[in-house]
Amino acid sequence: GSEPGYTLRVPVSPGNKPRPESLGSVLDALPIGLYVVDRDLVVRAWNRGREQGPIGRPRGRAVGRPLKAVLGSAGYRATEPVLREVLRTGRPHEEIVETKGGLFHVRRLPVGRGREVTRVVSWFDDITARREMEMRLIASDRLSFLGQLVSGVAHEISNPLAGIAGCAEALASLAAKGERHSARETRQFRDLIRTEVARCEKIVRFL
Repeated sequence: GSEPGYTLRVPVSPGNKPRPESLGSVLDALPIGLYVVDRDLVVRAWNRGREQGPIGRPRGRAVGRPLKAVLGSAGYRATEPVLREVLRTGRPHEEIVETKGGLFHVRRLPVGRGREVTRVVSWFDDITARREMEMRLIASDRLSFLGQLVSGVAHEISNPLAGIAGCAEALASLAAKGERHSARETRQFRDLIRTEVARCEKIVRFL
């Protein structure tokens, strides 16, 4: 969404007017895709980064042409309102945009001469690889957490299972002896088994 920001002010005088070729070299050296439009939404600059990749277009088919002709109807419909808003308010705009070419952090920066916004710089930072790495780290953290959870559950359940196994052995021993006075012990072991089973069920329910 939009945020409070700034307008790039470009003072121009006969003595310091930048040479187009030097400005183009600077824009081409930037590690991002970038283009500039004027108030009529005509493309005035298109750097090398914006020529490359799945959504790139040749500079010769962009500079000097209406942005609508360059982006096509669908791309222009999504972009034109944002550019108009930046031109009107002088406030930069940022958003994350997903396209067939990847995921981009897009900035729209106003450029002003005096108090008037005369240009908008559209800045495209490809964050596809960064996001994929973040998702891999998240997946790795989740797997690590699941491993710790499983280990903790196994430890918690092992104690009641050991108790159940001990009771089963004792019951088997009493059954083999066939002693009549063992009914009380049998009930005690039965109750202990029930308690330990309930403990296991409680552990599983809280996962």
